[in-house]
Amino acid sequence: MNPDRTTADAASGEQRYRFGDIVVDASVHTLVRSGQLQTVESKAFAVPLLRRANELVGRDELLDLVWGHRHVTPGVLTRAIAQLRNALGDDFHHPVYIQTQHGLGYRFIGTLLQQADAAAGKRCSDTVVGGPVYIGITYAPDGTPINPGNCRVASGTELTWRGPSAEPVAFEIRFKAAAPLARGERDLLRSAEAGGRSKVTRTISGPPGRYDYSILANGKELDPAIIIR
Repeated sequence: MNPDRTTADAASGEQRYRFGDIVVDASVHTLVRSGQLQTVESKAFAVPLLRRANELVGRDELLDLVWGHRHVTPGVLTRAIAQLRNALGDDFHHPVYIQTQHGLGYRFIGTLLQQADAAAGKRCSDTVVGGPVYIGITYAPDGTPINPGNCRVASGTELTWRGPSAEPVAFEIRFKAAAPLARGERDLLRSAEAGGRSKVTRTISGPPGRYDYSILANGKELDPAIIIR
């Protein structure tokens, strides 16, 4: 599935894609759903639906691109698509990711997560990184937010919490105790829509330590932490 043109670093040519609770890395042939590695044959990663998201890709073109149309029948493509659907947890009759255009081909209809805005810097993780950084808030197909994990930064780092592009779901950030923010700032932050996505940006400031907080979205609550080194 020659697939993060949302998370795909399209500019750098990486073949990593994020959508819903799924991460596909076509360069190393891995597909992870809800944190679990799924079994997918290597040939399926060559199917370019992610790279050409929202575009109808014809069956004959797919057979040419992936199998060279030599000594194969359309059944091999049907099996590859079925395997991808199974790995994605997608439903043939009510698709969220792979839509069949009968007699024509297939289209990826999911929402890929956009690459970080240049101003947002690097994705924050449990490894200390310099700023600016961002925390990506993503959602499962049922709207449940997915825990982004802890963010480890230095005091003085600019941090942006941001939802997926073209899906401006409002969210709140609520710190459970002392907030690692500038003096006088509230411990409750509400997102605002900007550039087609919901986001909120603050400078993280405070003494070293762990700062637990909640992300509230779609009536659900997640509990990651910011760790100041």
